[in-house]
Amino acid sequence: MNNVITKCAALALMGLLTINCSLEVSSYPVERSSLKNNIRQRSKSYLDTHYNLSNINDYDIELETEIDIIFDDLNGRMNTYQQDYIDSYEIEEIVNNRISNLINTIENVVYEHQIDAVITQEVEALAAQKGLLVRDIPYTMNYEYNAKRNEIRNNLERSMRLNRSNNVRKQDVVHEVFAKLDYFFDRAKSRINASQHTWHPTPAPQPTTSWHTTQQGIALYELEQKTIDIAYNMLGVNPDTLPARVVSDFSDAIQRILRTLRGMSRVTANDIKRIARPELQRICDNMNYKDESCSICLDEYHGGDRVGILSCEHIFHKDCIYSWLNRQKTCPLCRKNNVIVAKMKDVPYSSQLRN
Repeated sequence: MNNVITKCAALALMGLLTINCSLEVSSYPVERSSLKNNIRQRSKSYLDTHYNLSNINDYDIELETEIDIIFDDLNGRMNTYQQDYIDSYEIEEIVNNRISNLINTIENVVYEHQIDAVITQEVEALAAQKGLLVRDIPYTMNYEYNAKRNEIRNNLERSMRLNRSNNVRKQDVVHEVFAKLDYFFDRAKSRINASQHTWHPTPAPQPTTSWHTTQQGIALYELEQKTIDIAYNMLGVNPDTLPARVVSDFSDAIQRILRTLRGMSRVTANDIKRIARPELQRICDNMNYKDESCSICLDEYHGGDRVGILSCEHIFHKDCIYSWLNRQKTCPLCRKNNVIVAKMKDVPYSSQLRN
């Protein structure tokens, strides 16, 4: 009986020795001089083993930053231990934790250099939910679409500056895209559906002279483009100089004008100007601040007044807004922080359309 117990104890001891030997083989000291390369190799090995990220190369900067953080941490531990090496198990533990957290972050945040691509991805996804393709947006709404895209990006960049960060949450991108483009895509789809059910009069012969002076009828296929060009000419602007605050109103006005024109059997340039004038006059008044007042002093704007336009697009008398910003850096209307006077403008003395 004693011999059996002795043999069992010997076997158990041999098993423990085997386990310890295996531990000693897999755990080894890593010197300070090779520490960073060891961390990099372990990080990439952990990624290859646990994650299948086809776009991991897009995060080289973030991965290198994480490796630097791990190195600084372990280097500090060696200084605390007063030694020039550290156990490989200790490296593996911190690498696995940090890289795992990095991947979780990558899957939920958008870095500055990725913003445009992610905005495009979310815009296309929202359009698809509406049964649209972005390329199907009517020509008359393209400028409004581009303005809203720029606004989405500007808002996200402003958020990063305020938070002193180089990234935003993916949820914030989704929210911005939905807030700016959900109703826009609904309107775009309505216009596409309406155009598909609009009757088409027999096209008139193409004019032999300049279309905007001829009295000949304008062909249906060119009616929309020429209506837009005439409208821009009457307002004295082009797609690049049309103020962002009237873009949506301009797009809606063009659609109302086109609905009236398509109900006519023959359309000339003078017909477009006649029908467009009342619609465009309201936009012209809005562009020139007619009947608007400064929200700080409450006085109406008059011809010749100098106004300051903030980065958030709100407008005030120049002296009023500079006095306000000297006290606080927020917009008096929308309360956005860290706004600046983006540009100055003189209020026109008259609000008249061009002929």
